[in-house]
Amino acid sequence: MHTDFTNWLDPLRKRLDEAHEPTSFFFRNDDVGWEDARLFELLDTKPALSVAEPVITLPPRVAGAIRFDDVSFSYPTRLDTIALGPVSFVIQPGERVALVGPSGAGKSTVFGLILRFYDPTAGRVLIDGADIRHCDPLDLRRAVALVPQDPVIFATSVTENASMRRTDPRIGNQVNAAATIHSALKAMIPV
Repeated sequence: MHTDFTNWLDPLRKRLDEAHEPTSFFFRNDDVGWEDARLFELLDTKPALSVAEPVITLPPRVAGAIRFDDVSFSYPTRLDTIALGPVSFVIQPGERVALVGPSGAGKSTVFGLILRFYDPTAGRVLIDGADIRHCDPLDLRRAVALVPQDPVIFATSVTENASMRRTDPRIGNQVNAAATIHSALKAMIPV
C-alpha cells in the first residue's frame, strides 16, 4: 500500500517541482493519469455544507457556550441508521465535560457536529446562542479546540510540536511551562 502511494506521489511531486507557475502545472495534462484527474476532482469538489442566511460572524474569541437542541443525526452514507439522538444538552462557558460511552455511542459524532463537518438531520447546534448553520465552517473551527484521546505528535522537537501553527510570542512561556511540568513529573515517576 505504501509503495503504491509513493509510486503515485513521486511523479506528481516531480510535476509540482517542475512547475514555475501554477498554470504550467494545471495545463500540462498530456500525461496526467487517472490518479491525477481524481486529485483534481477532489480539489474542485464544492463543500456540501452551505452557510444559511443570515450569515453570523463569530467573534475572534467565543465565550464557549454549546447547546444541542433536540439534535438527531444520521451519516449521509447510512441515512437509515440514527447515529445520534435525539439529544439535548447545554455546556456553559468554562465548564469541563467528558463524553463517555461505548464505541458507537456518538461521542465523535457530537464533536463532528460541533465542528460542523456535518449538519444535524434534525434539531440545531448553537455556539454562544448562534445556530452554527449560519456560521462559516472555517470560522467556527478556528473558535473550537479539541484535545483528542490519542494526541498527534510530529517527529520533531517538543518546542516545534507545542508551537505548531502558532505565531503568538507567548508560546515560549507555554513551552517553558510544559518543560517544567515534564521535569517535575519525571522526577516523581521512577524509571
